[in-house]
Amino acid sequence: MSFAPRSVAAELRERVSRVREKRAGAASRAHERWRPWDESACPVPWSFAGAPRASIDLDGRAGKWRCGDLVFRADFDGGNLAKVARARDNCYHVWTRPDCDGTPHETRHRTWFHFSVEGDGARRGETVTFTIMNLNKQGKLFNNGFRPVYRTHPAMKAYERVTEPCKTHVTDDGAFKVTFKHRFEKDLTAPGEKVFFAFTYPFGAYDCEAMLDAIDARFEDPTHGEALREVITYGRETLATSLDGRKVEMITITGKEVRGGDGGGGGGGGGGGDEANENETPPEPDAPGDVAGTSVDAPGLIHRMSKTSIANFPGRNSRGKKVFVVSAGVHPGEKPGFHMMCGVVEFLLRVDDPRAAAARDAYVFNIIPCLNPDGAFRGHYRCDTLGQNLNRCYDAPDAAKQPAIHAARRLLAAHAERDELGFYVDLHGHVNKRGCFAFGNSLEGRDAVEARAWARLVALNTPHFDFNACDFSEKNARMKNGGEGGSKEGSGRVAMHRATGLPHLYVVEANYDASRLLSHVPPASNDPDGRASPPSRALRPVKYTPGTFHGVGRALVVAALDLLGRNPMSRVPASEFKSMDGLRRWASAHCRVDRGGGDVAVRAKERERTGGWPARRALELK
Repeated sequence: MSFAPRSVAAELRERVSRVREKRAGAASRAHERWRPWDESACPVPWSFAGAPRASIDLDGRAGKWRCGDLVFRADFDGGNLAKVARARDNCYHVWTRPDCDGTPHETRHRTWFHFSVEGDGARRGETVTFTIMNLNKQGKLFNNGFRPVYRTHPAMKAYERVTEPCKTHVTDDGAFKVTFKHRFEKDLTAPGEKVFFAFTYPFGAYDCEAMLDAIDARFEDPTHGEALREVITYGRETLATSLDGRKVEMITITGKEVRGGDGGGGGGGGGGGDEANENETPPEPDAPGDVAGTSVDAPGLIHRMSKTSIANFPGRNSRGKKVFVVSAGVHPGEKPGFHMMCGVVEFLLRVDDPRAAAARDAYVFNIIPCLNPDGAFRGHYRCDTLGQNLNRCYDAPDAAKQPAIHAARRLLAAHAERDELGFYVDLHGHVNKRGCFAFGNSLEGRDAVEARAWARLVALNTPHFDFNACDFSEKNARMKNGGEGGSKEGSGRVAMHRATGLPHLYVVEANYDASRLLSHVPPASNDPDGRASPPSRALRPVKYTPGTFHGVGRALVVAALDLLGRNPMSRVPASEFKSMDGLRRWASAHCRVDRGGGDVAVRAKERERTGGWPARRALELK
């Protein structure tokens, strides 16, 4: 047996000590970021829903059940529960509602659930067992250790995963059952005390509205809003009205224009880091065509607009900036997409992060937080009020049946026609494939290189993005929907690429549970105190939290900055690529190897069929 020399052992101890000191320093410098969403708020009850056609009882459905001394409720924004039965003491069978339950449009989607439990039977130390009797077959997800989430209101400020592993069972008739347990941590005897349970970390239609209200209030605040108003142009508008009468809203964020300069935006001084270690995601600190919105175009001034055309909205675009469009919530039960969107919004509203300032100076950001507010409010998993998968309607949306998609396509088309559309990223959740990854389009030449370069840059900025899981193939773009009808050719990513030929049109997917592996995130440049790159303690994939998804959302924007060569805290110099030229050479080589992703032969046939693809095609705005 041989031993390391004393000098080597001492050097190792010293290195470990330095790493610990750096971790401690990064933790002490971290500060709580302002987050415009409220994770501790109760979901809005049906009875308080303010939409003109909001169904107070959701078409006559029960929203409340009593089983012994416990009361179950799902009569709130995003609630989903069909019925409850007591099997034996402290054991309950519960059933979820399929999308469009009880209507001619009823579907087979039964994955999302969200309900609360209260009453005298909820005593400290008591353990209850719930069995979801009719869930869609999500065995792959649960076999990887996935667990639902819970939150005791008002004691807990955020949802957490249930503490014990779940058990799954498939019956002889094919029904998929999931069983999980919960131990009450306190008596739920005071008025308003209850425990919420959900398939995953919720984010509802009125959570989106409350977030936008909080941003409005922050800009209007005479104290806290001053720093925002000095550097950010912000606007809020209604793109469309849903079939249930809810607003489909969009916010615009970009840098403040400075007279005599190229855009103001400069955020304050050198602190730009992430308040949490995003390398391991620990808990974060405590009629269509007309729009009406809010705009901030001068310090201290917020005004409402009405009947303003989309093209003339203040702050929409100026000084040649490209537009970066982000959307979420087209599939309302895919909550990871909502949380990634929150990460984008929080990042862009930072005034002390030079990366956020650079992003605002480089792009005009149009963010649509929820494309399907009716489905989100009704507790649907995938569809809208008519049972439609709205992400299969982009090729020819009907303004009467798909008003949100019609408005979104008009927006994208208007930007593309003016040669302004830089990025379109649609955010989703994925139950089968682990990790976070992107679906891009089948491209050629430099466009194919740039698409892969962007995806690789995302992986350089968050450990949870898996470049190798990304798919840029024509086969993926043509994939049919089993049992649902349609194909991905009607999705926003594919339909808008077919119409415009633009390269940076993506779907970004995030698994509900965890990654297959962690990507290496090199340190950021110009980051002497380590705030942007706190050292990672994670050696293997971690269970996802909203904070994980926030970090992925930030990385999507930072990667676009790197692609422009405008990231003031780039990780590329410390990476294996050393420079953007090196990364592009790597991406070019990857294109040659990944012939399935390029699909040159299929692409050539498509060109022959369509008579050629101009790089920029004007769109008919329906």
